[in-house]
Amino acid sequence: MADLVIYFMLSAVALTVIGYFIGAGRISLKPATLLVMLFILMLPVALNMFIWLYSGTIPELLTPNVLGMPGQAAIETLEASGLKGEIAGISFSKEPGGNVISQQPEGGKRVKSGRLVKLIISARERSVTVPDLKGKTSSEAEAVLSSFGLNVGQIFSSPSDDSPGAVIDQSPRAGEVVSLGSNVSITVTVGKEKDD
Repeated sequence: MADLVIYFMLSAVALTVIGYFIGAGRISLKPATLLVMLFILMLPVALNMFIWLYSGTIPELLTPNVLGMPGQAAIETLEASGLKGEIAGISFSKEPGGNVISQQPEGGKRVKSGRLVKLIISARERSVTVPDLKGKTSSEAEAVLSSFGLNVGQIFSSPSDDSPGAVIDQSPRAGEVVSLGSNVSITVTVGKEKDD
């Protein structure tokens, strides 16, 4: 709302200056041009008001504290609470490998339903938690694994009605702790063959 107040003040100043120059005869504008200028000035205000009113209708939830939980269990806990969870990265720590050591927003904070909570999980030296690759393409899965210090292993294919090229299975499973540099095999969908 503070942004809206500032914008209203700036718009009022701009309109006052324009009105002064029009009154002094330095600017000659047609009514249609004035209406367009007014529309342009008020459009951001209308959009901000819409976003503010819409966001006010989304229920708020209390963010659960998932610190110390295994990564996958933390995500499931957040989803059960009406939120979304994502493992955003890893950090070497003395905590057990694969456990959540940081979350944002923090536990206990009130947030909108469906809010994404980013998690940082611990990794013992030379170990890492396998990320969830399901639904990603093989190239996206490779990029995610690379960011975690892992490699794509064997790539299997399986006929499916799902979108071709999407990962439907992986080994090791998401949430398992493996050595840094390990291979993760994936299974991707291919279109079913049509009967003649």
